[in-house]
Amino acid sequence: MRRLIILMFLLFSIAGCGRVLRKEPLSTENITISQIRERVKENYSKLNSIRTKARIIAEMPGLGFTAMSQAVLKMPDQLKVEIRAGFGMGVGSIRLEGQNFIVYSAMENRVYYGNIDSTDISRFFQINLGFRELLNLLTGSPYFTDNQNTELIIDDNKYLIHVSSEDRIKKYWIDPEKFVITDFQMYAGADSLIFNQELRNYKKSRGIYLPKLIRVTHPQGHERLTVMFEERSINQKIDANEFYIKIPENAEKVKL
Repeated sequence: MRRLIILMFLLFSIAGCGRVLRKEPLSTENITISQIRERVKENYSKLNSIRTKARIIAEMPGLGFTAMSQAVLKMPDQLKVEIRAGFGMGVGSIRLEGQNFIVYSAMENRVYYGNIDSTDISRFFQINLGFRELLNLLTGSPYFTDNQNTELIIDDNKYLIHVSSEDRIKKYWIDPEKFVITDFQMYAGADSLIFNQELRNYKKSRGIYLPKLIRVTHPQGHERLTVMFEERSINQKIDANEFYIKIPENAEKVKL
């Protein structure tokens, strides 16, 4: 009997456990960029709404602050973010709905508003991204395409999608098990890094993987923004009044 148990153990080790211990190296032969993109999108397709509370740390030359943010997102296109610094002092609010956006700066007592797709947001963020691209990045959602200038390779045991255009190079690192974006970089030319994003500590809730930490760096401006999520409520009912932004009547209005 003892010999039989030992023999069975060896057989199971060879036939089953051995495959678990000897993990196959990652390869691009059996997967395409389109399939990776669909797997990443599949994770976020389960997200209908979310409320978050997060700590924000901003670092830049001559200025740095820590603030708290509250955000509410209702798919497909409603978002509100409120940011408050110490002692409850308001910093600003952002609201996106459909094609329109409102940004209220409490320090300037000024309201910026306009169309999402036609507005250059470099005046708010010193990076060449549109509002939709920025929103996709902050939620970890992909927007890369598999065109003729797109390449799939393996880097650091992750899928790396390399997208080239006339004036930009974009790189996306994808976790091969969770199929989530862990890093994103954008270059102006081959070696000039202008934007870096890290998405870390993914946790699964209601079947959806979401990062607990997002860090965005603008190397040329020596600026870094870190968002650490402390609370999340996923796929709960959200009322329309939760997207309301209180703006003083004497606030200056600027159309962009």
